[in-house]
Amino acid sequence: MQEITNENRVNDKASREIEIDVVGLLRAIFKKLWVIILVALVCGGIMFGLSEYVIQPTYRAYCTAYVNNKNVQSSSQQITNSDINAQHQLAATYSTILTSNTVLTAAAESINLDYPYSRLKSMVKTSEKDETGVIEISVISKSKDLSFMLADAISKVAPTYMADMVEGSSMKIVDHPEYPKGKYAPNTSRYTLLGALAGALLTLIIVIIRHFTDDTLSSETYLEQNYSMPIIGIIPDFTKIDKQGKGAYSYGYAYKRSSSKEEKDNG
Repeated sequence: MQEITNENRVNDKASREIEIDVVGLLRAIFKKLWVIILVALVCGGIMFGLSEYVIQPTYRAYCTAYVNNKNVQSSSQQITNSDINAQHQLAATYSTILTSNTVLTAAAESINLDYPYSRLKSMVKTSEKDETGVIEISVISKSKDLSFMLADAISKVAPTYMADMVEGSSMKIVDHPEYPKGKYAPNTSRYTLLGALAGALLTLIIVIIRHFTDDTLSSETYLEQNYSMPIIGIIPDFTKIDKQGKGAYSYGYAYKRSSSKEEKDNG
């Protein structure tokens, strides 16, 4: 029975220590909350300035095309399930052809654009939309005009080349390119939010680390918990006497005030 009681006491003491540690940590975080908020605002402001005024923006123009594994010029039959499956299987092939040297160079020449193929390919991205047989062709560059002109040229050149290179297939443009209305990247709102979160998180981590690595004797409670030493007495800090004569050390102020009054009367 005695062993169970001792064990319960140990568990209760451990649980109290954990609770006090959590409370102390929350107090340390709350004490430095203004620092966390300030760093978050500064980091968010820095990322806002970088994304808005330093990083050169890019612009995106795109078109969508429907790819069919039948030649529309010679076929009037309805689309079957096998046709749809073939579209999914050929999606990777179509994407490769759309970014091939032949297609991109022909599109660039149609608008008198003298760019090497490597640069053209880095600007053009293709993707199939939800396995529907519809391919999205995006052109991303640092110029609104260039993005729009190249995307428009690809939408005009690609259907012809697709029919010639892949026998028994056809390609129709669903959505023609539109002139970019705003920048594609960087996303100023996202950059600002990520900067603020990163600053706040980093500051919070520093506060937590400093709290757990701080081994100074901050209070008599800390001494009792960590060293199990009895507190015999506490020496007050007379340098922190309240000017109004109030608080824990008001007696020191009262003594100083009465001594000064006696010296004045005797003088």
